[in-house]
Amino acid sequence: MPDDSRRGRLTVAVSSLLLAAGVFVLDWDVRVLLLCYWLEAGFVVARDAVQSLFAARPPADAYRPSDTRAPFPLSALAAVRGGIEVAGLPPLYPRNVPHVLLTLLAFCALWPLAGLAVSGALGPAPYASFPPGAFAAAAATFGVGQAIRLVEWGRTHEFETAAATGGLTRRYLVFLVALAFAVPPVFAAAEASGVPDLVLGTCLVATRATYGLAEARHPGFVRSLVYTDETVGDADPVETPDTDPVATHRTDPWGTTATAVLHGALVSVLGPTAFLVLLAGLVGMTVGGAGFSRPALGAVAGALCIVASRSLVAVLIEARVAEAPLVYRVHADALVAHNGLTDAAQWVTPRATITDATVSRTRLVPGADTVRVECADGTSRTLRHVSNAEALAARLAP
Repeated sequence: MPDDSRRGRLTVAVSSLLLAAGVFVLDWDVRVLLLCYWLEAGFVVARDAVQSLFAARPPADAYRPSDTRAPFPLSALAAVRGGIEVAGLPPLYPRNVPHVLLTLLAFCALWPLAGLAVSGALGPAPYASFPPGAFAAAAATFGVGQAIRLVEWGRTHEFETAAATGGLTRRYLVFLVALAFAVPPVFAAAEASGVPDLVLGTCLVATRATYGLAEARHPGFVRSLVYTDETVGDADPVETPDTDPVATHRTDPWGTTATAVLHGALVSVLGPTAFLVLLAGLVGMTVGGAGFSRPALGAVAGALCIVASRSLVAVLIEARVAEAPLVYRVHADALVAHNGLTDAAQWVTPRATITDATVSRTRLVPGADTVRVECADGTSRTLRHVSNAEALAARLAP
Protein backbone atom coordinates (compact mmCIF):
# COMPACT_ATOMS: atom_id res chain seq x y z
CA MET A 1 0.00 0.00 0.00
CA PRO A 2 1.52 3.31 -0.97
CA ASP A 3 2.55 5.81 1.70
CA ASP A 4 3.15 9.52 1.31
CA SER A 5 6.75 9.94 0.07
CA ARG A 6 7.68 12.78 2.41
CA ARG A 7 6.29 11.01 5.47
CA GLY A 8 8.12 7.84 4.49
CA ARG A 9 11.44 9.63 4.05
CA LEU A 10 11.08 11.31 7.44
CA THR A 11 10.47 7.97 9.18
CA VAL A 12 13.46 6.40 7.43
CA ALA A 13 15.66 9.36 8.37
CA VAL A 14 14.70 9.26 12.07
CA SER A 15 15.20 5.50 12.43
CA SER A 16 18.49 5.64 10.49
CA LEU A 17 19.81 8.44 12.70
CA LEU A 18 18.95 6.43 15.81
CA LEU A 19 20.78 3.36 14.55
CA ALA A 20 23.73 5.42 13.30
CA ALA A 21 24.02 6.94 16.78
CA GLY A 22 24.04 3.41 18.20
CA VAL A 23 26.92 2.47 15.91
CA PHE A 24 29.11 5.58 16.25
CA VAL A 25 28.24 6.79 19.77
CA LEU A 26 27.03 3.80 21.79
CA ASP A 27 29.32 1.25 20.10
CA TRP A 28 26.52 -1.19 19.38
CA ASP A 29 27.43 -4.66 18.19
CA VAL A 30 26.30 -5.39 14.63
CA ARG A 31 23.88 -8.04 15.93
CA VAL A 32 22.19 -5.38 18.05
CA LEU A 33 21.53 -3.51 14.79
CA LEU A 34 20.10 -6.67 13.25
CA LEU A 35 17.84 -7.08 16.29
CA CYS A 36 16.67 -3.49 15.85
CA TYR A 37 15.72 -4.20 12.25
CA TRP A 38 14.02 -7.39 13.39
CA LEU A 39 12.04 -5.35 15.92
CA GLU A 40 11.18 -2.74 13.31
CA ALA A 41 9.76 -5.44 11.03
CA GLY A 42 7.29 -6.37 13.77
CA PHE A 43 6.03 -2.79 14.10
CA VAL A 44 5.77 -2.31 10.33
CA VAL A 45 3.81 -5.52 9.80
CA ALA A 46 1.49 -4.70 12.71
CA ARG A 47 0.70 -1.35 11.04
CA ASP A 48 0.17 -3.03 7.69
CA ALA A 49 -2.25 -5.53 9.24
CA VAL A 50 -4.33 -2.78 10.85
CA GLN A 51 -4.37 -0.71 7.66
CA SER A 52 -5.37 -3.68 5.56
CA LEU A 53 -8.51 -4.30 7.60
CA PHE A 54 -9.85 -0.91 6.52
CA ALA A 55 -8.80 -1.03 2.84
CA ALA A 56 -11.93 -0.05 0.91
CA ARG A 57 -11.10 -1.47 -2.52
CA PRO A 58 -11.46 -5.19 -3.21
CA PRO A 59 -8.40 -7.23 -4.22
CA ALA A 60 -7.94 -8.08 -7.88
CA ASP A 61 -9.41 -11.40 -9.01
CA ALA A 62 -5.98 -13.05 -9.15
CA TYR A 63 -5.51 -12.50 -5.42
CA ARG A 64 -8.91 -13.69 -4.17
CA PRO A 65 -9.23 -17.05 -2.38
CA SER A 66 -11.42 -18.50 -5.16
CA ASP A 67 -8.73 -17.88 -7.77
CA THR A 68 -5.63 -19.07 -5.93
CA ARG A 69 -4.28 -22.26 -4.44
CA ALA A 70 -3.19 -20.52 -1.27
CA PRO A 71 -4.91 -21.94 1.86
CA PHE A 72 -6.68 -18.76 2.90
CA PRO A 73 -7.78 -18.81 6.56
CA LEU A 74 -11.44 -17.92 7.16
CA SER A 75 -11.97 -17.85 3.40
CA ALA A 76 -15.75 -17.55 3.82
CA LEU A 77 -15.26 -13.93 4.88
CA ALA A 78 -13.70 -13.05 1.51
CA ALA A 79 -17.13 -13.17 -0.12
CA VAL A 80 -18.80 -10.82 2.40
CA ARG A 81 -19.76 -7.51 0.84
CA GLY A 82 -19.83 -4.21 2.71
CA GLY A 83 -18.07 -3.00 5.82
CA ILE A 84 -18.76 -2.91 9.55
CA GLU A 85 -19.19 0.59 10.90
CA VAL A 86 -16.72 1.43 13.68
CA ALA A 87 -17.20 4.62 15.68
CA GLY A 88 -14.60 7.23 14.75
CA LEU A 89 -12.92 4.96 12.19
CA PRO A 90 -13.46 3.98 8.56
CA PRO A 91 -15.56 0.86 7.91
CA LEU A 92 -13.85 -2.44 8.67
CA TYR A 93 -14.23 -4.86 5.77
CA PRO A 94 -14.59 -8.57 6.65
CA ARG A 95 -13.42 -9.55 3.16
CA ASN A 96 -9.95 -8.26 4.09
CA VAL A 97 -9.51 -10.60 7.08
CA PRO A 98 -8.41 -13.70 5.09
CA HIS A 99 -5.79 -11.66 3.22
CA VAL A 100 -4.46 -10.17 6.45
CA LEU A 101 -4.29 -13.54 8.20
CA LEU A 102 -2.64 -15.31 5.26
CA THR A 103 0.47 -13.15 5.40
CA LEU A 104 0.32 -12.31 9.12
CA LEU A 105 0.33 -15.95 10.24
CA ALA A 106 3.33 -16.69 8.03
CA PHE A 107 5.14 -13.65 9.41
CA CYS A 108 4.35 -14.57 13.02
CA ALA A 109 5.68 -18.09 12.43
CA LEU A 110 8.99 -16.80 11.04
CA TRP A 111 9.50 -13.70 13.20
CA PRO A 112 10.62 -15.48 16.42
CA LEU A 113 12.96 -17.74 14.43
CA ALA A 114 14.54 -14.71 12.76
CA GLY A 115 14.99 -13.07 16.17
CA LEU A 116 16.77 -16.11 17.54
CA ALA A 117 18.97 -16.32 14.45
CA VAL A 118 20.15 -12.70 14.45
CA SER A 119 20.73 -12.72 18.22
CA GLY A 120 23.09 -15.67 17.81
CA ALA A 121 20.91 -18.07 19.80
CA LEU A 122 20.65 -20.02 16.53
CA GLY A 123 23.26 -20.15 13.80
CA PRO A 124 27.00 -19.59 13.59
CA ALA A 125 27.21 -16.16 15.21
CA PRO A 126 28.00 -15.81 18.93
CA TYR A 127 25.09 -14.85 21.13
CA ALA A 128 24.48 -11.10 21.56
CA SER A 129 22.17 -9.69 24.23
CA PHE A 130 19.92 -6.75 23.48
CA PRO A 131 20.81 -3.87 25.87
CA PRO A 132 17.66 -2.65 27.66
CA GLY A 133 18.38 0.95 26.67
CA ALA A 134 18.75 0.02 23.02
CA PHE A 135 15.56 -2.01 23.12
CA ALA A 136 13.57 0.83 24.73
CA ALA A 137 14.94 3.46 22.33
CA ALA A 138 14.31 1.30 19.26
CA ALA A 139 10.81 0.27 20.38
CA ALA A 140 9.84 3.89 21.13
CA THR A 141 11.22 5.17 17.80
CA PHE A 142 9.65 2.46 15.68
CA GLY A 143 6.36 2.51 17.58
CA VAL A 144 5.91 6.27 17.35
CA GLY A 145 7.00 6.33 13.72
CA GLN A 146 4.58 3.63 12.64
CA ALA A 147 1.76 5.16 14.71
CA ILE A 148 2.28 8.51 12.94
CA ARG A 149 2.17 6.80 9.56
CA LEU A 150 -0.98 4.95 10.53
CA VAL A 151 -2.74 8.15 11.62
CA GLU A 152 -1.65 9.96 8.47
CA TRP A 153 -2.79 7.03 6.36
CA GLY A 154 -6.27 7.47 7.78
CA ARG A 155 -6.23 11.27 7.73
CA THR A 156 -5.34 11.38 4.03
CA HIS A 157 -7.98 8.73 3.21
CA GLU A 158 -5.47 6.44 1.53
CA PHE A 159 -7.65 3.52 2.60
CA GLU A 160 -10.19 4.55 -0.07
CA THR A 161 -7.85 3.52 -2.90
CA ALA A 162 -6.08 0.58 -1.23
CA ALA A 163 -6.72 -3.17 -1.33
CA ALA A 164 -5.73 -5.71 1.31
CA THR A 165 -3.24 -7.93 -0.49
CA GLY A 166 -0.51 -7.86 2.17
CA GLY A 167 2.21 -6.48 -0.09
CA LEU A 168 4.14 -4.79 2.69
CA THR A 169 4.00 -7.87 4.91
CA ARG A 170 5.16 -10.08 2.03
CA ARG A 171 8.17 -7.84 1.45
CA TYR A 172 9.08 -8.11 5.12
CA LEU A 173 8.68 -11.89 4.93
CA VAL A 174 11.44 -11.90 2.32
CA PHE A 175 13.42 -9.58 4.59
CA LEU A 176 12.99 -11.97 7.54
CA VAL A 177 14.12 -14.96 5.49
CA ALA A 178 17.28 -13.09 4.57
CA LEU A 179 17.70 -11.91 8.16
CA ALA A 180 17.31 -15.42 9.56
CA PHE A 181 19.31 -17.50 7.08
CA ALA A 182 21.59 -15.31 4.97
CA VAL A 183 22.78 -12.35 7.05
CA PRO A 184 24.09 -14.09 10.22
CA PRO A 185 26.57 -16.41 8.44
CA VAL A 186 27.74 -13.56 6.20
CA PHE A 187 28.44 -11.30 9.17
CA ALA A 188 30.00 -14.15 11.13
CA ALA A 189 32.40 -14.77 8.22
CA ALA A 190 33.15 -11.04 7.94
CA GLU A 191 33.93 -10.78 11.65
CA ALA A 192 36.15 -13.86 11.44
CA SER A 193 38.02 -12.17 8.61
CA GLY A 194 38.78 -9.19 10.83
CA VAL A 195 36.30 -6.66 9.42
CA PRO A 196 35.60 -4.11 12.21
CA ASP A 197 32.09 -3.88 13.66
CA LEU A 198 32.07 -0.17 12.83
CA VAL A 199 32.44 -0.92 9.12
CA LEU A 200 29.80 -3.67 9.22
CA GLY A 201 27.39 -1.44 11.14
CA THR A 202 27.89 1.46 8.75
CA CYS A 203 27.24 -0.78 5.74
CA LEU A 204 24.12 -2.20 7.39
CA VAL A 205 22.64 1.21 8.27
CA ALA A 206 23.43 2.61 4.81
CA THR A 207 21.89 -0.38 3.04
CA ARG A 208 18.70 -0.22 5.10
CA ALA A 209 18.41 3.56 4.67
CA THR A 210 18.88 3.24 0.88
CA TYR A 211 16.12 0.65 0.64
CA GLY A 212 13.81 2.69 2.87
CA LEU A 213 14.27 5.81 0.74
CA ALA A 214 13.64 3.80 -2.44
CA GLU A 215 10.48 2.39 -0.89
CA ALA A 216 9.28 5.87 0.06
CA ARG A 217 10.12 7.56 -3.24
CA HIS A 218 9.17 4.78 -5.66
CA PRO A 219 6.62 2.51 -3.99
CA GLY A 220 5.43 1.20 -7.36
CA PHE A 221 8.86 -0.19 -8.14
CA VAL A 222 9.18 -1.85 -4.74
CA ARG A 223 5.69 -3.40 -5.04
CA SER A 224 6.67 -4.81 -8.42
CA LEU A 225 9.25 -6.96 -6.63
CA VAL A 226 6.34 -8.81 -4.96
CA TYR A 227 3.49 -8.60 -7.45
CA THR A 228 3.44 -9.02 -11.21
CA ASP A 229 -0.21 -8.00 -11.72
CA GLU A 230 -2.47 -5.18 -10.57
CA THR A 231 -3.54 -5.86 -6.99
CA VAL A 232 -6.53 -3.50 -6.70
CA GLY A 233 -9.76 -4.80 -8.19
CA ASP A 234 -12.90 -3.05 -9.35
CA ALA A 235 -15.97 -2.72 -7.17
CA ASP A 236 -18.85 -4.98 -8.21
CA PRO A 237 -21.97 -3.57 -6.54
CA VAL A 238 -25.18 -5.57 -6.28
CA GLU A 239 -28.24 -3.83 -7.70
CA THR A 240 -31.29 -4.42 -5.54
CA PRO A 241 -34.98 -3.75 -6.32
CA ASP A 242 -36.37 -0.33 -5.44
CA THR A 243 -39.58 -1.81 -4.01
CA ASP A 244 -40.11 -3.00 -0.44
CA PRO A 245 -39.88 -6.75 0.19
CA VAL A 246 -43.12 -8.71 0.47
CA ALA A 247 -41.54 -11.05 3.05
CA THR A 248 -38.31 -11.43 5.04
CA HIS A 249 -36.76 -14.59 6.48
CA ARG A 250 -33.92 -14.35 8.95
CA THR A 251 -31.14 -16.82 9.47
CA ASP A 252 -31.65 -18.98 12.55
CA PRO A 253 -28.89 -18.07 15.06
CA TRP A 254 -29.09 -21.40 16.89
CA GLY A 255 -28.71 -23.40 13.71
CA THR A 256 -25.77 -21.25 12.60
CA THR A 257 -23.98 -21.58 15.94
CA ALA A 258 -24.50 -25.32 16.35
CA THR A 259 -23.44 -26.11 12.80
CA ALA A 260 -20.33 -23.97 13.13
CA VAL A 261 -19.32 -25.73 16.37
CA LEU A 262 -19.71 -29.17 14.79
CA HIS A 263 -17.92 -28.11 11.62
CA GLY A 264 -15.05 -26.56 13.57
CA ALA A 265 -14.62 -29.70 15.67
CA LEU A 266 -14.60 -31.96 12.60
CA VAL A 267 -12.13 -29.75 10.75
CA SER A 268 -9.86 -29.71 13.80
CA VAL A 269 -9.75 -33.51 13.99
CA LEU A 270 -9.88 -34.48 10.30
CA GLY A 271 -8.55 -31.40 8.47
CA PRO A 272 -5.09 -29.81 8.14
CA THR A 273 -5.22 -28.65 11.77
CA ALA A 274 -5.10 -32.28 12.94
CA PHE A 275 -1.33 -31.86 13.25
CA LEU A 276 -1.87 -29.01 15.73
CA VAL A 277 -4.29 -31.19 17.69
CA LEU A 278 -1.69 -33.97 17.92
CA LEU A 279 1.04 -31.48 18.82
CA ALA A 280 -1.14 -29.95 21.54
CA GLY A 281 -1.87 -33.42 22.85
CA LEU A 282 1.87 -34.18 23.01
CA VAL A 283 2.57 -30.91 24.84
CA GLY A 284 -0.34 -31.55 27.18
CA MET A 285 0.91 -35.08 27.87
CA THR A 286 4.38 -33.74 28.71
CA VAL A 287 3.08 -30.99 30.97
CA GLY A 288 0.49 -33.23 32.58
CA GLY A 289 3.06 -35.94 33.24
CA ALA A 290 5.66 -33.56 34.67
CA GLY A 291 3.35 -31.39 36.75
CA PHE A 292 0.44 -33.59 37.74
CA SER A 293 1.57 -37.18 37.02
CA ARG A 294 -1.38 -37.56 34.64
CA PRO A 295 -0.03 -37.59 31.09
CA ALA A 296 -3.22 -39.04 29.56
CA LEU A 297 -5.34 -36.30 31.10
CA GLY A 298 -2.90 -33.66 29.87
CA ALA A 299 -2.94 -35.08 26.34
CA VAL A 300 -6.73 -34.98 26.21
CA ALA A 301 -6.82 -31.45 27.63
CA GLY A 302 -4.26 -30.19 25.12
CA ALA A 303 -6.09 -31.69 22.16
CA LEU A 304 -9.43 -30.36 23.35
CA CYS A 305 -7.98 -26.86 23.67
CA ILE A 306 -7.13 -26.79 19.93
CA VAL A 307 -10.50 -28.31 18.96
CA ALA A 308 -12.35 -25.82 21.13
CA SER A 309 -10.37 -22.84 19.85
CA ARG A 310 -10.98 -23.85 16.21
CA SER A 311 -14.70 -24.20 16.90
CA LEU A 312 -14.73 -20.86 18.71
CA VAL A 313 -13.10 -19.14 15.73
CA ALA A 314 -15.64 -20.70 13.38
CA VAL A 315 -18.53 -19.53 15.57
CA LEU A 316 -17.36 -16.02 16.38
CA ILE A 317 -15.93 -15.05 13.01
CA GLU A 318 -17.11 -17.03 10.00
CA ALA A 319 -20.57 -17.97 11.24
CA ARG A 320 -21.34 -14.73 13.04
CA VAL A 321 -20.12 -12.48 10.24
CA ALA A 322 -20.83 -14.39 7.04
CA GLU A 323 -23.99 -16.38 7.84
CA ALA A 324 -25.80 -15.39 11.02
CA PRO A 325 -26.56 -11.77 9.97
CA LEU A 326 -28.15 -12.80 6.65
CA VAL A 327 -31.73 -11.78 6.00
CA TYR A 328 -33.43 -13.18 2.90
CA ARG A 329 -35.74 -10.55 1.42
CA VAL A 330 -38.37 -11.74 -1.00
CA HIS A 331 -39.36 -8.99 -3.45
CA ALA A 332 -42.00 -9.23 -6.14
CA ASP A 333 -39.31 -9.75 -8.77
CA ALA A 334 -36.18 -10.86 -6.91
CA LEU A 335 -34.71 -12.72 -3.95
CA VAL A 336 -32.06 -10.69 -2.07
CA ALA A 337 -29.61 -11.91 0.58
CA HIS A 338 -28.85 -8.94 2.84
CA ASN A 339 -26.16 -8.94 5.53
CA GLY A 340 -27.44 -6.95 8.49
CA LEU A 341 -23.97 -6.59 10.05
CA THR A 342 -22.40 -4.92 7.00
CA ASP A 343 -25.74 -3.46 5.79
CA ALA A 344 -25.06 -4.61 2.23
CA ALA A 345 -26.77 -6.91 -0.25
CA GLN A 346 -24.69 -10.04 -0.83
CA TRP A 347 -26.42 -11.32 -3.97
CA VAL A 348 -29.64 -10.98 -5.96
CA THR A 349 -31.52 -13.71 -7.86
CA PRO A 350 -34.42 -12.69 -10.16
CA ARG A 351 -37.52 -14.68 -9.26
CA ALA A 352 -38.31 -15.18 -12.94
CA THR A 353 -35.23 -17.44 -13.20
CA ILE A 354 -36.18 -19.65 -10.22
CA THR A 355 -37.41 -23.06 -11.36
CA ASP A 356 -37.64 -24.88 -8.01
CA ALA A 357 -37.22 -24.38 -4.26
CA THR A 358 -36.87 -27.35 -1.92
CA VAL A 359 -36.29 -27.78 1.81
CA SER A 360 -33.84 -30.24 3.34
CA ARG A 361 -34.13 -30.88 7.05
CA THR A 362 -31.62 -32.14 9.58
CA ARG A 363 -32.33 -33.86 12.89
CA LEU A 364 -28.80 -33.30 14.12
CA VAL A 365 -29.06 -29.52 14.42
CA PRO A 366 -32.51 -28.05 15.12
CA GLY A 367 -33.12 -24.83 13.20
CA ALA A 368 -30.58 -25.67 10.50
CA ASP A 369 -33.09 -26.29 7.72
CA THR A 370 -31.78 -25.46 4.27
CA VAL A 371 -33.63 -24.11 1.24
CA ARG A 372 -32.12 -24.97 -2.13
CA VAL A 373 -33.12 -22.67 -4.97
CA GLU A 374 -32.64 -23.93 -8.55
CA CYS A 375 -32.40 -21.48 -11.45
CA ALA A 376 -33.10 -21.83 -15.16
CA ASP A 377 -29.46 -21.24 -16.13
CA GLY A 378 -28.34 -24.30 -14.14
CA THR A 379 -27.05 -22.39 -11.11
CA SER A 380 -28.40 -22.76 -7.60
CA ARG A 381 -28.49 -20.95 -4.29
CA THR A 382 -28.24 -22.67 -0.90
CA LEU A 383 -29.98 -20.78 1.90
CA ARG A 384 -28.76 -22.33 5.15
CA HIS A 385 -30.25 -22.13 8.63
CA VAL A 386 -33.39 -20.36 7.42
CA SER A 387 -36.18 -19.67 9.89
CA ASN A 388 -39.57 -20.79 8.62
CA ALA A 389 -37.93 -22.54 5.68
CA GLU A 390 -41.15 -24.16 4.43
CA ALA A 391 -42.86 -20.78 4.01
CA LEU A 392 -39.85 -19.39 2.15
CA ALA A 393 -39.69 -22.36 -0.23
CA ALA A 394 -43.42 -22.18 -0.90
CA ARG A 395 -43.17 -18.48 -1.65
CA LEU A 396 -40.27 -18.92 -4.07
CA ALA A 397 -41.59 -21.97 -5.91
CA PRO A 398 -42.97 -21.03 -9.37
